[in-house]
Amino acid sequence: FNSSDITELEEKIQSRDKFFSVIAHDLRSPFTAILGYSEYMASYYENLTREEIHDFSNNMYKASKSVFKLLEDLLKWTRIQSGKITLDKEVFSLLPLLDKIVDMFETSAESKKIRLIYNPPEEKIMIDADKEMISSVFRNLISNGIKFTEANGFIKIDIQLGNGFVIVSVIDNGIGIDKVTLSRLFKVGERVTRYGTNDEEGSGLGLILSKEFIWKNGGDIWVESQVGEGSTFYVKLPLAD
Repeated sequence: FNSSDITELEEKIQSRDKFFSVIAHDLRSPFTAILGYSEYMASYYENLTREEIHDFSNNMYKASKSVFKLLEDLLKWTRIQSGKITLDKEVFSLLPLLDKIVDMFETSAESKKIRLIYNPPEEKIMIDADKEMISSVFRNLISNGIKFTEANGFIKIDIQLGNGFVIVSVIDNGIGIDKVTLSRLFKVGERVTRYGTNDEEGSGLGLILSKEFIWKNGGDIWVESQVGEGSTFYVKLPLAD
């Protein structure tokens, strides 16, 4: 080992410890909710109304989903860091993939009265990338858009072709992101827990994974945002040869 190897190893360990710290903190809230509701139901079950049981069960379900998502993100991140996630690249058409993802979120967008706007170009856009990684990134971005956009708002997916690359923009007119949070969004170990317009909790871990996935596929990801005006996330990917 030379000094640069040691420095790199120390940075990886520090990055890992920060990430685990964020995960541990964000797991505490949903676990506390699950324990609290389950303990109350076990102790006072005979006195609870059907409506109360339904509400408690629903809250436990939401907390369990939050735990599952955090653990899923943790597993993906540790696999990336250990090199166990390998690129499974293939040449595929980007637009059908985006079509499926937009369809996937129609129901959740409608439930918040949010319009999903997607008018793809007519030409084929072929990229050489890991399809599951790219799909994961756009699922995360659209899900975040819905989470942080008020009722009667919109999310627009825009596509721009350049010389050898494509830029997909996910645009919303939601609550926006303040400058401090904006500077931390893609950084490991920076706590960026935010609450959506219906109090949905977001840890920001999905964006960290999205950055890793896009970089591994030779692309880039960045964001522009104004508080109260909305956000635009840009994903730049190289076109297939």
